Amino acid sequence: SFSVVVLTIVGLGVLYGCGGSSHKQAPTVTTGAASSVSPTAATIAGTVNPNGTDTTYTFSYGTSSTLSGASTTASQDAGSGKTAASVSANLSSLTSNTTYFYQLNGTNSAGNASGSILSFKTGDTGTPAGTYTFTVTGTDAAGVKQTTTLTVTVS
Repeated sequence: SFSVVVLTIVGLGVLYGCGGSSHKQAPTVTTGAASSVSPTAATIAGTVNPNGTDTTYTFSYGTSSTLSGASTTASQDAGSGKTAASVSANLSSLTSNTTYFYQLNGTNSAGNASGSILSFKTGDTGTPAGTYTFTVTGTDAAGVKQTTTLTVTVS
């Protein structure tokens, strides 16, 4: 059961308090920095404080800065503790050289909370594997034409 105690003492104003064991509070969530960002993967993180109520969390992510049409990670249990706990999700199959936006979301029986929307950019895929040959031709100090061939293998 839930009860609210209102106590008025002349000259001191009104004091409010919660009674009983059913006073619940929505989670407190903070979106954290992305790490281990590669051309096709990243780890996104944050903190969730369940505020004493069993809480779950997800991350929303996508290429829209408003997260319109965003993907959502599977719901994970954050427990029911009263302190902030670090959480993370590994994203894969991302598109290279693309800016992604993400946000941490927490839910419990008292309500929902969302952290800030942050972003990261995946890297370029770089030079594809293969063997490359470069030929450089020039004239040396004595006026003699010189040619050099360089072969590079990228794996």
